[in-house]
Amino acid sequence: MGPGANGRDVQLTRPVGGAVSQREPLSRAGVSDLRTSERYLRAAVADLIERNFRDPDFSVEVIARQLHVSRRHLYRVLAGSPTSLAEMIAERRLEWARRLLTGPGNLKLEAIAHASGFASTATMRNRFRAKYGMTPDEYRRAAAATKAEAS
Repeated sequence: MGPGANGRDVQLTRPVGGAVSQREPLSRAGVSDLRTSERYLRAAVADLIERNFRDPDFSVEVIARQLHVSRRHLYRVLAGSPTSLAEMIAERRLEWARRLLTGPGNLKLEAIAHASGFASTATMRNRFRAKYGMTPDEYRRAAAATKAEAS
Protein backbone atom coordinates (compact mmCIF):
# COMPACT_ATOMS: atom_id res chain seq x y z
CA MET A 1 0.00 0.00 0.00
CA GLY A 2 1.06 3.54 -0.63
CA PRO A 3 -0.41 7.02 -0.58
CA GLY A 4 -2.71 7.80 -3.48
CA ALA A 5 -3.23 11.14 -5.22
CA ASN A 6 -5.85 12.12 -2.63
CA GLY A 7 -3.61 11.26 0.31
CA ARG A 8 -5.36 7.97 1.09
CA ASP A 9 -3.64 4.60 0.94
CA VAL A 10 -4.06 2.75 -2.34
CA GLN A 11 -3.39 -0.95 -2.90
CA LEU A 12 -2.12 -1.85 -6.35
CA THR A 13 -3.63 -5.01 -7.79
CA ARG A 14 -1.12 -5.17 -10.64
CA PRO A 15 2.49 -4.11 -10.69
CA VAL A 16 3.17 -0.79 -12.39
CA GLY A 17 3.49 -1.16 -16.17
CA GLY A 18 0.62 -3.59 -16.55
CA ALA A 19 2.71 -6.72 -16.02
CA VAL A 20 0.87 -9.68 -14.57
CA SER A 21 2.21 -11.07 -11.33
CA GLN A 22 2.54 -14.81 -10.89
CA ARG A 23 0.01 -14.81 -8.05
CA GLU A 24 -2.68 -13.04 -10.02
CA PRO A 25 -4.80 -15.28 -12.26
CA LEU A 26 -5.20 -14.07 -15.82
CA SER A 27 -8.65 -13.03 -16.91
CA ARG A 28 -9.88 -13.89 -20.38
CA ALA A 29 -9.10 -10.31 -21.40
CA GLY A 30 -5.58 -10.66 -19.99
CA VAL A 31 -4.91 -13.82 -22.01
CA SER A 32 -6.29 -12.13 -25.12
CA ASP A 33 -4.11 -9.07 -24.52
CA LEU A 34 -1.02 -11.27 -24.15
CA ARG A 35 -1.80 -13.16 -27.35
CA THR A 36 -2.40 -9.91 -29.22
CA SER A 37 0.86 -8.56 -27.87
CA GLU A 38 2.71 -11.71 -28.97
CA ARG A 39 1.17 -11.54 -32.45
CA TYR A 40 2.14 -7.88 -32.66
CA LEU A 41 5.72 -8.63 -31.60
CA ARG A 42 6.02 -11.50 -34.09
CA ALA A 43 4.74 -9.29 -36.90
CA ALA A 44 6.98 -6.40 -35.83
CA VAL A 45 10.02 -8.71 -35.71
CA ALA A 46 9.28 -10.05 -39.20
CA ASP A 47 8.85 -6.50 -40.51
CA LEU A 48 12.09 -5.30 -38.91
CA ILE A 49 14.00 -8.25 -40.33
CA GLU A 50 12.60 -7.62 -43.79
CA ARG A 51 13.48 -3.93 -43.69
CA ASN A 52 16.92 -4.22 -42.06
CA PHE A 53 18.53 -7.59 -42.84
CA ARG A 54 20.96 -5.99 -45.32
CA ASP A 55 22.57 -3.97 -42.51
CA PRO A 56 25.54 -5.94 -41.11
CA ASP A 57 25.00 -4.29 -37.70
CA PHE A 58 21.38 -5.47 -37.54
CA SER A 59 21.01 -8.03 -34.76
CA VAL A 60 18.75 -9.36 -32.01
CA GLU A 61 19.91 -6.48 -29.79
CA VAL A 62 18.83 -3.94 -32.41
CA ILE A 63 15.41 -5.57 -32.72
CA ALA A 64 14.93 -5.53 -28.94
CA ARG A 65 16.01 -1.89 -28.73
CA GLN A 66 13.71 -0.81 -31.58
CA LEU A 67 10.73 -2.65 -30.07
CA HIS A 68 11.53 -1.43 -26.54
CA VAL A 69 11.58 -4.93 -25.07
CA SER A 70 14.31 -7.08 -23.58
CA ARG A 71 16.13 -9.75 -25.56
CA ARG A 72 14.80 -12.28 -23.05
CA HIS A 73 11.21 -11.23 -23.76
CA LEU A 74 11.78 -11.53 -27.50
CA TYR A 75 13.19 -15.03 -27.06
CA ARG A 76 10.26 -15.96 -24.81
CA VAL A 77 7.69 -14.74 -27.35
CA LEU A 78 9.44 -16.55 -30.21
CA ALA A 79 10.10 -19.73 -28.22
CA GLY A 80 7.68 -21.78 -30.35
CA SER A 81 9.37 -20.84 -33.61
CA PRO A 82 11.39 -23.52 -35.42
CA THR A 83 14.37 -21.15 -35.72
CA SER A 84 15.96 -18.66 -33.36
CA LEU A 85 15.80 -14.95 -33.96
CA ALA A 86 19.45 -14.81 -35.05
CA GLU A 87 18.78 -17.70 -37.44
CA MET A 88 15.78 -15.85 -38.89
CA ILE A 89 18.05 -12.92 -39.74
CA ALA A 90 20.70 -15.22 -41.22
CA GLU A 91 18.09 -17.12 -43.26
CA ARG A 92 16.78 -13.91 -44.78
CA ARG A 93 20.33 -12.83 -45.63
CA LEU A 94 20.99 -16.22 -47.24
CA GLU A 95 17.82 -16.01 -49.33
CA TRP A 96 18.91 -12.60 -50.60
CA ALA A 97 22.45 -13.80 -51.33
CA ARG A 98 21.04 -16.76 -53.27
CA ARG A 99 18.90 -14.43 -55.39
CA LEU A 100 21.90 -12.20 -56.09
CA LEU A 101 24.02 -15.21 -57.06
CA THR A 102 21.56 -16.22 -59.77
CA GLY A 103 20.63 -12.71 -60.86
CA PRO A 104 22.12 -10.66 -63.65
CA GLY A 105 25.50 -9.01 -63.33
CA ASN A 106 27.68 -11.83 -62.02
CA LEU A 107 28.53 -9.91 -58.83
CA LYS A 108 31.64 -10.79 -56.87
CA LEU A 109 31.09 -12.75 -53.67
CA GLU A 110 32.39 -9.84 -51.60
CA ALA A 111 29.73 -7.54 -53.08
CA ILE A 112 27.01 -10.14 -52.53
CA ALA A 113 28.06 -10.69 -48.91
CA HIS A 114 28.04 -6.95 -48.28
CA ALA A 115 24.69 -6.42 -50.05
CA SER A 116 23.16 -9.29 -48.04
CA GLY A 117 24.23 -7.96 -44.65
CA PHE A 118 26.98 -10.44 -43.84
CA ALA A 119 29.96 -9.13 -41.90
CA SER A 120 32.35 -10.97 -44.22
CA THR A 121 32.52 -13.13 -47.31
CA ALA A 122 33.77 -16.02 -45.17
CA THR A 123 30.71 -15.82 -42.91
CA MET A 124 28.40 -15.87 -45.91
CA ARG A 125 30.30 -18.75 -47.51
CA ASN A 126 30.20 -20.86 -44.32
CA ARG A 127 26.51 -20.24 -43.65
CA PHE A 128 25.66 -20.82 -47.31
CA ARG A 129 27.50 -24.15 -47.36
CA ALA A 130 25.81 -25.22 -44.12
CA LYS A 131 22.33 -24.42 -45.48
CA TYR A 132 22.58 -25.42 -49.15
CA GLY A 133 25.33 -28.05 -49.08
CA MET A 134 27.55 -26.17 -51.54
CA THR A 135 29.57 -23.00 -51.69
CA PRO A 136 28.11 -19.85 -53.26
CA ASP A 137 30.37 -20.33 -56.31
CA GLU A 138 29.22 -23.94 -56.74
CA TYR A 139 25.60 -22.81 -56.41
CA ARG A 140 26.10 -20.10 -59.03
CA ARG A 141 27.68 -22.59 -61.48
CA ALA A 142 24.91 -25.15 -60.88
CA ALA A 143 22.22 -22.50 -61.42
CA ALA A 144 23.90 -21.30 -64.61
CA ALA A 145 24.15 -24.88 -65.92
CA THR A 146 20.47 -25.49 -65.16
CA LYS A 147 19.53 -22.25 -66.89
CA ALA A 148 21.64 -23.18 -69.94
CA GLU A 149 20.01 -26.63 -70.15
CA ALA A 150 16.55 -25.09 -70.01
CA SER A 151 17.32 -22.77 -72.93
